[in-house]
Amino acid sequence: MENNSRLTAGYITASVAREDDIEFYTTGSCHWLAVAIQRMNGWPMLAVMDYAETYWHDPNDEDASIPSVVHVYAISPDGEAWDVFGRRSLESIREEAEARWTIRSYGHQLIENEDALREFVGCWGTDSEGYEIDRPLPEYTEDDILETIRTLPRIFPDLPMPRDVKPQALRL
Repeated sequence: MENNSRLTAGYITASVAREDDIEFYTTGSCHWLAVAIQRMNGWPMLAVMDYAETYWHDPNDEDASIPSVVHVYAISPDGEAWDVFGRRSLESIREEAEARWTIRSYGHQLIENEDALREFVGCWGTDSEGYEIDRPLPEYTEDDILETIRTLPRIFPDLPMPRDVKPQALRL
């Protein structure tokens, strides 16, 4: 792993994620963790974008494009950003993201719920030439999110969990 002491200096609380968790939730499945937290606590998500890296652009429509999504965080009501590395202030996200990933033109978008996140997940449809348009974040299933919900207490022992919901009993 890269120089984590520099990258975790601003954390309020580091997670207790294992190396395999970190690998999984930083290589295409970060949004699964954000969705799991959103479902449990109702928190919005924050997608970090690189506007210099267009993920998809319609060759026949200059205004039709999808930016690259670099990472997705869950955002608590206190203004803390949560991901597999832990929780930190929302204000530290840009600096951390630019240090962790190569971002040439930083941007972000607050995403209120899972339905709004779908703009960036899975297959969009076909372009004007009939080619399939993938979105920047991989598709997931209900089982994927349920399994992620089950890992939340292990990764984040201090994550507030609704008292009336037990992750293993959650029906999706």
